[in-house]
Amino acid sequence: MGQESDSAPKIVTGEFGYTLEDVPHLSDYISHLPTYPNPLQDNPAYSAVRQYFVDLGDTVAQKIVVHKDMPRGTHFRRAGPRQRVYFESDDVHACIVTCGGLCPGLNTVIREIVCGLHHMYGVKSVLGID
Repeated sequence: MGQESDSAPKIVTGEFGYTLEDVPHLSDYISHLPTYPNPLQDNPAYSAVRQYFVDLGDTVAQKIVVHKDMPRGTHFRRAGPRQRVYFESDDVHACIVTCGGLCPGLNTVIREIVCGLHHMYGVKSVLGID
């Protein structure tokens, strides 16, 4: 089926015991990957919020409660929209796959994904597979 990755997780260390357990990124595999402005920048619903986009340096701590003498510990990348995206909306073809069975709220989740892609990002092609 797919290729298994033998690569270890990306670990970045910093001051005071800070450790970032990073995830693979498209730019790790495709050098000189072009970026485009996020379509949300032109959306009037999001233009009023200046800090809506997640900064590259934003992280989330694995442990919330720590002792004052402990190192900062492990952090992860913060999820959320970035100012730059890697695909133009006209080139995106999204597909949502469900694996059968009943799951309360699944239709609502699918609807929100489709509406978000279409209305917020301008994606015109969204397919569903059951």
